[in-house]
Amino acid sequence: MPRDEVRDAALLNGASVNVARAVGPALAGLLISVVGVGATFALNALSFVGVMLALLAWRRPPDRRPLGTEQLIDAIKAGVRYTRSAPEFQAVLGRSMLFIFFASALWSLLAVLARGPLRLGANGYGVLLASVGVGAVLGRVVVPRVRNRLTASRLVGAGSLAYGGALLAAAASTWVPLTVVVLLVAGVGWISVTSTVNAHAQLLLPNWTRARALAFMNVTFQGGQALGSVSWGALAGWLNVRAAFAVAGLGAVVGAVVGVRFLALRKLANVEPVNDWPEPHVDIEIDPAAGPVLVIVEWRIDPDRAKEFADVMRPVRRTRRRTGATRWGLFQDTGDPAVFVETFTVQSWSEHLRQHLERRTVAAQEVEARAREFLVTGQPPRVYHLLWAYRS
Repeated sequence: MPRDEVRDAALLNGASVNVARAVGPALAGLLISVVGVGATFALNALSFVGVMLALLAWRRPPDRRPLGTEQLIDAIKAGVRYTRSAPEFQAVLGRSMLFIFFASALWSLLAVLARGPLRLGANGYGVLLASVGVGAVLGRVVVPRVRNRLTASRLVGAGSLAYGGALLAAAASTWVPLTVVVLLVAGVGWISVTSTVNAHAQLLLPNWTRARALAFMNVTFQGGQALGSVSWGALAGWLNVRAAFAVAGLGAVVGAVVGVRFLALRKLANVEPVNDWPEPHVDIEIDPAAGPVLVIVEWRIDPDRAKEFADVMRPVRRTRRRTGATRWGLFQDTGDPAVFVETFTVQSWSEHLRQHLERRTVAAQEVEARAREFLVTGQPPRVYHLLWAYRS
């Protein structure tokens, strides 16, 4: 998707999922009454053929990578390194977990609430579930208007507050029409949070790592929902379903405040790819799999600004590790305090070439430019590429 359409696409995707979640059970109930349970499951399985045909017919735009496709294990490791060195993406994961753990109470216990305290049958449960879906569709209209007035972090906080408040109200409500209205609000809160964190993550991540990093987000959502469902089910069994809804609602409210205060979603950086590093000078034949590779960058700066330079290099460290470095260090020459030596290790020569040709972003370029402002000679830092001498 074009970047300016990602937020609306995330909203549309979330709304369609919730509509399907509301329509699906109603359609299943109708089919069960007509053809029975077994035939309904068979038709459901058959419906996936349409999805598979659509995927087969889809012609994905070519992914142009100068060095070709990465090996699976290496790609997974690169995704892990990126996530570990990206605090802004970790904040998205943290906000997602804070929300989904408490939000899962609604999906795991709504049927229990309908059957028990509200004394509703299958049709009544369908109405409650449809209310959440309708609320998500309403959110498709509400969220874009609110989004222009709030930051992404505050919008997630507001959605979490609305969802938590809806859970608290559902815990206290004994009147079905009021519960329906409350679940409409929950649907708006749900789509506000899920679409915002999803879009923010996609806009935050560079192209080369977007899919693998979003896998961590899927694990966060699915794992948080599974863990939450078990927890709220156990609490409902120990106390009762209303108590579980109340505790989950209070947790969502507290989580919203904690998230805004300690896990703020940061301003988006420019993650467009850029290829501004000169290719390494090579006088020997190198196997792309050979490694590890030690890269040494020699900086000559004003020694009176040493502490300031060391502070500026911390973001540089993160950019190196995000793009493939396994270790990083910064050292000052004791004999010549104006000389700082930056070192980082990459697991293979091909991995280092990916740093050069595929993984650099405008944001990383800007971070390095701030470090280059400390250079006193006006010349770029000297760079050395050293290959492990005991390679076979």
